[in-house]
Amino acid sequence: MTRFPVVIFHNPECGTSRNVLAIIRAAGREPIVVEYLPNGWTAPQLQALFAAAGLSAREALRTTKSPAAELSLLGEDVPEQRLLQAMVEHPILVNRPFVATPKGVRLCRPSETVLDLLDRLPPGPLEKEDGERIIDAEGRRVLRLPRVGGCHAVRHAQPADAEALATIYNQGIADRIATFETSARTAADVGKWFDGKHPIMVVTDSNGEIAAFAASFAYADRCVYAGVAEFSVYTRRDMRGKGAGKAAMVALIEAAPGAGIWKLVSRVFQENAASRALLRSVGFREMGVHERHGQLDGRWRDVIVVERGTP
Repeated sequence: MTRFPVVIFHNPECGTSRNVLAIIRAAGREPIVVEYLPNGWTAPQLQALFAAAGLSAREALRTTKSPAAELSLLGEDVPEQRLLQAMVEHPILVNRPFVATPKGVRLCRPSETVLDLLDRLPPGPLEKEDGERIIDAEGRRVLRLPRVGGCHAVRHAQPADAEALATIYNQGIADRIATFETSARTAADVGKWFDGKHPIMVVTDSNGEIAAFAASFAYADRCVYAGVAEFSVYTRRDMRGKGAGKAAMVALIEAAPGAGIWKLVSRVFQENAASRALLRSVGFREMGVHERHGQLDGRWRDVIVVERGTP
């Protein structure tokens, strides 16, 4: 058996943590299990762990079934250092489980996101404790669309959708936090995205109008990159925060293998916390920072490089 070290910071009382441990073992890997509640944390250990996972202490805070509320830690103005100190004093404040492998470090919630950190999938079928199947009988990963409030359906985009896609994309341009583009796009511009090779997925609301989309594009001309695609995900302003963007992104991930795409990549403005959280929630890893990558409105902007493999 090839060496592939895995470490899980485990809470045996947590169903998600138990599921993650079971998935790792089903994949044929016996991890180093660190039960952090009795062992505790040090501040440097937590700082290194969060940095490797691309999270702040705020994002790693366990807010339910913990003393976070009674310790007055839920306010957005609570300093990171105070959160770290509280986590050292109360180990249960750290969300769970964190997993580290040669492929990266992640907070594995939901539990099936640990599959992105493993060197192989467990044989199927495989189900979680609640009976939800995550690996089908053929050994393929099962991706489930999230529940989306106010949304009706997820489907492949059609050229007739170009005007609606342009409208949503132009909202992103106007917000100045989603793209380096500065000029509004027309339906004709967006119509060029439909190359017959790269899927574009849309989420529609209860009226059948497009609420969000996730589109893939060619990464580079060289044939060795044929299975790598760039992507963008945008949500209509009135549908933000309701899961529509996540549903579109999950649909794109699911559609990618059928288009011969084995990896999706993109760049996200460093301060775009909502997009970064969305992408982490569907399995993307933050690979690094391109500093001073471009100027927008006369100001240099850094971007985070993100990527994930497809099922």
